[in-house]
Amino acid sequence: MTVEGQEPEYPQAASCLNDPDPDAWFPTGPADALSARTRHAMAVCHVCPVKAVCGQQADQREEMFGVWGGELHTYERVRAARTRQRRAASKAAALVQVPTPPAPTAAPPAEVLAGMHVAVCASCPTVVTGRTLGEVTGDAGQHSRETGHSWTYSGPQTVSA
Repeated sequence: MTVEGQEPEYPQAASCLNDPDPDAWFPTGPADALSARTRHAMAVCHVCPVKAVCGQQADQREEMFGVWGGELHTYERVRAARTRQRRAASKAAALVQVPTPPAPTAAPPAEVLAGMHVAVCASCPTVVTGRTLGEVTGDAGQHSRETGHSWTYSGPQTVSA
């Protein structure tokens, strides 16, 4: 029972609940999907007061079999929907602006680099130094994640007198 101006409650208001042949909503194969039973199920759905909600929830649950919201759901249909979602997400990610790399930094003088680990960006003039390899790889890794650049590592530095 619904109150005027309010949406009927799903699934209590679904037309399929009182149908004498509940198996009609779940065809067993391609031939059954075209059968009179399945067409009957889709016709019942067509006039159902909760058709839209049923279909939306089936899509959210990624139902792979059966008639939901007046449409026949199949594994292929769900797989195609997933592919469309991945492509849309990929396009959206491509539209995201890549942050501008940090301003180039000049390499410190050789005396300052003595004993330091050094990494030089292969794509821009960024230089990362640190007392340990871990310090260098951490900073260089962050720059790589932000810009996609690769690095050249040149181990602990020695100073020739």
